[in-house]
Amino acid sequence: MKDNLFLSKKGFAWAGLLAFVVVIGLVVSFSNVATRECSKDTQCGETKYCGSDFSCHKIPVITVTKNEVKYEYTQAAALLSIAIVMAALILKKRQ
Repeated sequence: MKDNLFLSKKGFAWAGLLAFVVVIGLVVSFSNVATRECSKDTQCGETKYCGSDFSCHKIPVITVTKNEVKYEYTQAAALLSIAIVMAALILKKRQ
C-alpha cells in the first residue's frame, strides 16, 4: 500500500516548507505595499500624479510650437523654364 504523502513525516516536512515559503512571500509583498508613496493620483496633490513606480511625480507641461515653413518656388520655376526653352531650341535645330 502506498503511503499517503500528506500523512507521512515527509509530507509534513514539505507542508511546513510550503507554509514557510508562503509566509515569506506574504511578508515581502506586504512590505512592498507599505513602502509605496501613493497608489492613486488623488494621494499626490493637484499638480502631481502617481507613477507606475508608486511615487508622486510632477505633471509635465507640454508646449506645442507651430513652425510655418515658407517655400520659394521662384528659382525652381526659372530653372525649369530655361530647361524647357533650351530643349525646344535643340529640337528646333535638329529639324
